[in-house]
Amino acid sequence: MSDFKMKILIVEDNLSFALELEMLVDEIGYDPIGRADNGADALDLIYNKKPDLILMDIELKGNLTGVQIGEMIKHMNIPIIFITSFYDQEHYDAAQKSNIVGYLIKPPNEFSLRTAINSAMMNLAKRNPKEENKNPEPVLQNEKDEENVILKDVLFLKKKKSYFKIEVKDIQCVEADGNYSIFYVEEQKFMSKFKLSYLETILSPDKFMRVHRGYIMNLEYFDSIDLDENVVKTKNGKSVLISRSNKQNLLERMKMG
Repeated sequence: MSDFKMKILIVEDNLSFALELEMLVDEIGYDPIGRADNGADALDLIYNKKPDLILMDIELKGNLTGVQIGEMIKHMNIPIIFITSFYDQEHYDAAQKSNIVGYLIKPPNEFSLRTAINSAMMNLAKRNPKEENKNPEPVLQNEKDEENVILKDVLFLKKKKSYFKIEVKDIQCVEADGNYSIFYVEEQKFMSKFKLSYLETILSPDKFMRVHRGYIMNLEYFDSIDLDENVVKTKNGKSVLISRSNKQNLLERMKMG
């Protein structure tokens, strides 16, 4: 089973504080994927592990500052929360040159760090709303959902108090449930306020199909169809209703008709 925890890298040159941050990240419910105390090690971890978010000090060991690292990886669109002892305007303005989504003064507690990460995710969602046809790696925003975030190939869905990273390709199907949508991923379910009509516009039509007013299905998870009951089975055993009007279309797409 996949680990859906959001991956966070810690870049901090004070070992005791870095360990404290690592414990806080774990307690909040995220995956601390590594620590670095200098620019070279930080860049190596960033390029190899591709974190979802970075907690970064401004002053580090070596020749690179946290701000300079942020500028060097800006093209990767990884959000950065700076955690620093500096609370002057000069350092804050310098941090703005990178993918900053938060600025915390040391030492943060669990509540302030959780709040900063949640705010970071919402700031990420608001950067380039509804640019799916213009930007090769767009950030899409649904005005009806104030918590969850959709990127090009990834969803960050909030469950309880933490965000979970869902690869779009791993979604078996999406089911409408009142004002919510339920995403079925492996053996887990995630809920959001994204409407199926909105999801239909952003999920690839080559891989996803609206098979019923209450269901969108990932065709790569198609296993079989009961023509009498109008029910599709996914490879993971999920039963999905299909409307009569969409049945023939599905058969043609699956090269069964």
